[in-house]
Amino acid sequence: MRNRVAELRRERNMRQEELAAAAGISRQSIIAIEKGRFNPSLEAAIRIARCFGVPVEAVFFPEADGWRCRPETGEGRLIAGQGAPELAHITYGGYPLRYNGGEVVAACNAMTLLGAAVSPEDVAGEFEDNGMPLLGGALGTDPRRLPDYFAAHGVTCTPCRRDRLPGEGVFLCSYAALPLLREVRGVHTVALRVTAAGAAVWNERDGDTEPALYPDMPSFLKGKALAALYLLRKE
Repeated sequence: MRNRVAELRRERNMRQEELAAAAGISRQSIIAIEKGRFNPSLEAAIRIARCFGVPVEAVFFPEADGWRCRPETGEGRLIAGQGAPELAHITYGGYPLRYNGGEVVAACNAMTLLGAAVSPEDVAGEFEDNGMPLLGGALGTDPRRLPDYFAAHGVTCTPCRRDRLPGEGVFLCSYAALPLLREVRGVHTVALRVTAAGAAVWNERDGDTEPALYPDMPSFLKGKALAALYLLRKE
């Protein structure tokens, strides 16, 4: 697990002793965390992030490494909501998929929309193989690493801007969905398909049983704090 604790502390002219006192942990623990020798508990990680006034996923994130792919199983399907009963047996990073599986479900849906055959079990396992779960899955997945998954499967991710949206296609969108929980699970990721008829969004809410429909992409993005938006194309 990599982190930006030392970088953020120096930006704010904080001494290790001051950060340790504010976060309620020892200076020795801060030193070990900054040197990458110790991964804090979820509670400690949240307290450290609060000291910097940023989300915890902006402080702690997985190690980057060569990607390890799993074969396609031919069992791809679209998932309307991650709380669906048929997903109850799937875990990700030790947690039920309904709790932390937004990015897993979005990746599965996006690949299915692009014509690939992947299952949520395949995607969750591949994410785990490549160290994607944040803090053991407690914080889901860092959406900034999702392009690595798609690149490994022959899919290009072209960044898009809110004020310069492309036309039709399959998109992956990460946005701040729950402002009150921004420190934990503050970013939600969905797959959507935009056509002349409008935008269909899968897994906008855990309990959805059908894709949410919008007249167009701007209607879907209205009121959302956009973190990332990609147009996906399979090579």
